[in-house]
Amino acid sequence: MAIPVASPNSDRRGALRHPVIVPGVVSHPGRADVMVTVVDISDSGAQIERTAEFATGALIQLSFAGFAPVNAAIRWTSPRAYGLQFDSPIHQALVERVVQIGRGRRRSPLLLTPALVRREERERLWHVSLAVHLEDPAGARPFAGMLSDLSVDGCRVASAIAVLPGCALTVTVPGLEPLTATARWCTDGVIGLEFSQPLDPALVERIARG
Repeated sequence: MAIPVASPNSDRRGALRHPVIVPGVVSHPGRADVMVTVVDISDSGAQIERTAEFATGALIQLSFAGFAPVNAAIRWTSPRAYGLQFDSPIHQALVERVVQIGRGRRRSPLLLTPALVRREERERLWHVSLAVHLEDPAGARPFAGMLSDLSVDGCRVASAIAVLPGCALTVTVPGLEPLTATARWCTDGVIGLEFSQPLDPALVERIARG
């Protein structure tokens, strides 16, 4: 979907920023694409979590929310985030659409990339170490993984096999029926999965306690 562009005369100073949680991809010439999370947005720019190293002034493309890539420059950096300025202001209608998407997501820490996990409450997160099997319903060969964290909304699984965000998977925990899930992020050998349906808290506790 094309990005609506606002008038070139739009005032870009003091633009209202909206907090969101929206997965995205940063593209930079000569480098592999980097998965990120957009944590706020305005018509003139955005803030993304810091999952890779970019220099201030670097020219990038940001893809998110199913829209065409937006050209942007990195204007500031911090230990946890980058501040982006879009080449051209985007239309307010798009900003509002992204805000709707971003605020509608569950804020379970398992659905966020690792750099944001530290900022989220982990009260319902069980730390476990459990061998599981994962399979793509489309017919790909099953592969092994190690379930490391678990909540009613999802889990994190360490695996030597990388998957793309949005990929549907079944997760088989020994002694249980397969669980259906969607990959929300995959980085550094770890996959963040969101279950198709939230699990019963009692079942989560039973799995975690073995």
